[in-house]
Amino acid sequence: PLRVPSALRRCMCPRSSPSNYSDLEGPDVIASHREVIELSETNHSERGEKQTELYALRSGGDGLKEIRSPSLRISQALTTKGIVVPLILYGTLAFLFIILQELLPLWALLERPQGLDWESAQIGTLQAIAGIILLANTAFLFPFLCKRVGPLRLFQYAALVTCPAVVLLPFAAAVTSAAGQWAVAIVSQAMTSISGGTMFTAVFLLINNSVLPSSAGTVNGIGQTMAGIGRAVGPFLGGRMFSWSVSGDRDFPLNQYFSFLFMGVVSVCMWFLARSLPPSATRPRTLVSDTPESDRHSDLEA
Repeated sequence: PLRVPSALRRCMCPRSSPSNYSDLEGPDVIASHREVIELSETNHSERGEKQTELYALRSGGDGLKEIRSPSLRISQALTTKGIVVPLILYGTLAFLFIILQELLPLWALLERPQGLDWESAQIGTLQAIAGIILLANTAFLFPFLCKRVGPLRLFQYAALVTCPAVVLLPFAAAVTSAAGQWAVAIVSQAMTSISGGTMFTAVFLLINNSVLPSSAGTVNGIGQTMAGIGRAVGPFLGGRMFSWSVSGDRDFPLNQYFSFLFMGVVSVCMWFLARSLPPSATRPRTLVSDTPESDRHSDLEA
């Protein structure tokens, strides 16, 4: 048997089964080492607001441990580094790829040497190829890689791949042969499909891993809001930037390459931001944590 500290006696909800806690008058309470008791109480803050807190007791090598899981507020999510960083990554990712989806057909329709002078059917074929690659990546490649490196490192690697992938695309117009243009465009779109699909899936895991399951709805709602802002600002900023870069006779890098170089810089910034997350971001958070003590300290610092 294990001895429960007397400081926790008031949390043991005698109303639910008073006969089971007849010995609560003593300094300690005897509990089975396999028993997990979930308790709740309502506290009042200085402003008179109610906050529900969940307690759990479990046995371990060093006795019972108390795990406290307060309800997550939006203000707390936006000021906690371990939570807000994945949310910012999601919003930035949506911002980046909505610009890419907008500029690809606009650039491909431009006349040579700025664009490929393609027809809409050719653009549709390229995007269909990219869609097939994205489907294969999501179904087969991502699960394989995620099990081996985790979603955090996988996001970082994909962000680094995105930079040369988007920068490579406008260089297809510099190729003289049609086959060469198709080769460069397909390679670029294949890389962005794999990296983009990987980053979107990985960032969803990072967002859900940043909080307890009971707060997943809150952080996912904030994440969708940030992604919506990114998808609203992206087309406006990307369109204005692209129209400015292709109008007039400007030299590199302020010509048709400028918008794609900007997207490459954004992807590198996401890589730097993702590096600030602790390694524990790859694991789901649970009420009763089995993570090492060092990891728990890193979570608190994050």
